[in-house]
Amino acid sequence: MKSGLILLCVLCAALCAACSSGGGSSDDDAITPDDDADDDADDDVADDDVDDDVDDDVDDDTTDDDVDDDTANQFCSPDGWCWQNPLPQGNGVTGVWGLSASDIFVVGDYGTILHFNGSSWSRMASGSIALLSGVWGSSHSDVFAVGTDETVNGGVILHYDGTSWSTIKKSAFLWFNGVWGSSPSDVFVAGYDNATGNAIVLHYNGASWTRTNVGPRSMMCSVWGTSHSDVFAVGADVILNKGLIVHYDGSSWTTMNAGTPPSLSGVSGTSHSDVFAVGDKGGIFHYDGSSWSSMTFISGPMLLGVWAASPSDVFAVGAGGGVGGIILHYDGSAWSRMTADLPVWHEPYAVWGASGSNVFAVGDTGEIQHYDGSSWSPTSTAIPAELNAVWAESPTDVFAVGSVNYDGENAILHSDGASWGIMDPGLAAYMASVWGSSATDVYAVGLTDGYSVMHYDGASWSAVNIAGYKEFNGVWGTSPNDVFAVGWDSVAVANLIMHYNGNRWSVMHRGTTYHLYCVWGAAHNDVFAGGEMAILHFNGLQWTTMDVPGTFDSNSMWGSSPSDVYAVGDGILHYDGAAWSEVYSGDRELRGVWGSSSSDIYVVGDFGTILHFDGEAWSPMDSGTHNNFTAVAGDSAGNVFAVGGGTILYHAAP
Repeated sequence: MKSGLILLCVLCAALCAACSSGGGSSDDDAITPDDDADDDADDDVADDDVDDDVDDDVDDDTTDDDVDDDTANQFCSPDGWCWQNPLPQGNGVTGVWGLSASDIFVVGDYGTILHFNGSSWSRMASGSIALLSGVWGSSHSDVFAVGTDETVNGGVILHYDGTSWSTIKKSAFLWFNGVWGSSPSDVFVAGYDNATGNAIVLHYNGASWTRTNVGPRSMMCSVWGTSHSDVFAVGADVILNKGLIVHYDGSSWTTMNAGTPPSLSGVSGTSHSDVFAVGDKGGIFHYDGSSWSSMTFISGPMLLGVWAASPSDVFAVGAGGGVGGIILHYDGSAWSRMTADLPVWHEPYAVWGASGSNVFAVGDTGEIQHYDGSSWSPTSTAIPAELNAVWAESPTDVFAVGSVNYDGENAILHSDGASWGIMDPGLAAYMASVWGSSATDVYAVGLTDGYSVMHYDGASWSAVNIAGYKEFNGVWGTSPNDVFAVGWDSVAVANLIMHYNGNRWSVMHRGTTYHLYCVWGAAHNDVFAGGEMAILHFNGLQWTTMDVPGTFDSNSMWGSSPSDVYAVGDGILHYDGAAWSEVYSGDRELRGVWGSSSSDIYVVGDFGTILHFDGEAWSPMDSGTHNNFTAVAGDSAGNVFAVGGGTILYHAAP
């Protein structure tokens, strides 16, 4: 389960993967400015001259150590949106590094930085929403995290001084993927110049940053070394369609003849004569101090990270190949797979250990796996459902529905206020919408083994057999005897509106070939249905098409009264009882709308978007994630839930 934003280390690997298999390079050559026509006369030049820095000074947005809210393990955004699934949080994590078993840092999307003190994880306030992909430090009071910040369309470097994190560098058009150093005054950052297409390495001497171009139209994904004069960086050479390995001897960078057909995403080792690089197509390569050789290729997966405890104790992680996540181990003679108990939906991106019997693998959905020397186990929990809708009776009675999860269980979830669990209605299900008149009268609609409607009576779920192949996208009602469902009739090849009167379901309306996605009403004789470029209205007798501005697709609808109705899609439409008009436009697709009153309305959408209307203006809220949302709902008191993918967030009533 990935968010709408591709995590940076995976993006790096995916772009590198565009390089198909190719032949080996020539003998090692010194990389000079002549390798790229855009390079300056000097290969190592002051950063201010070449990378269009947005901000080279330490920012003022320093933040507290560890968490910035009241409870160490309560992972909430500054605007009060708190994680309920996964736990403790669900932002993808892409980098891991530590000083010891009791001092470990994990970084990821939306500026996520987690710290492990040997017994528990806590969230550190980063002061950033960047997608962080690499982390390294020389001590607990000298830690660097690197990544990409969309707000500057370029790279960001954060620093931790033992008390707080601060942004020390922002560079437009650069992507920063990995970081490693030998001391506080000797730090290397691997990345890519999106403006020129150069693979780059930045170096920090304790006072300033300098940049070296290490390959034209290429990308550096990871960096590791043993000392200032022995540094390896790996990535992809797009021109030669092969992996790229460069080495720094303390004075200059040279390409290495590794004979690596796939792109490379990770590098680590134990000494100059024991270095491992991993990448696309399951490629694993080893350097013995004089030459690189291929160790193995594993069909399918893309290996993203590698870490070595010793020459005979090496771990590699990755994803793909139709098998979900993969963790491999090298015992000095052969590589073998370790992932018998790894959830198929978990895809690890990075790996690091305090020892061979204390190893952490991190990846998408915020998953952190721990190896104790005998087996892997998760340190976080998640229900791996793809959620489409949510309905709440109260904070202790909430239903969320979606598609079947990867374990083959039904994705109808329920929360009792303490935890979320999977309900089993007895059918493999795809559910698109959920609504109830009470906690003992709940309808879920979608497409379920030929059944399109399911009902919960407070004790169990039962399937409603509606003749024909129908796919419902929305459900809403006024009472147990007045329920509307909208969607698509594939037999009639038309949109469909059906009604339940307490005894039977019947067709109310079949229309033209546009799909209907949502339904809401103020009363039985005042109901709105929205979909592709259309909004329909029911006056108690018939459905009619309403005039809508432009070509607006309605993903969700909600209102506080007949003259205060909202529809969301690529913007927000409002109906004042006479006409629809656009009241908000943005660059994110909006998926769900719900409110407790005319002055307390929430809208959610792609890339972590949450908007709030206070009766006067729409304002963005900090959701704490870039994950996509598909729906939002709450109770009459103003407790609100936002869902999408496997994400469930909760916002308590004021």
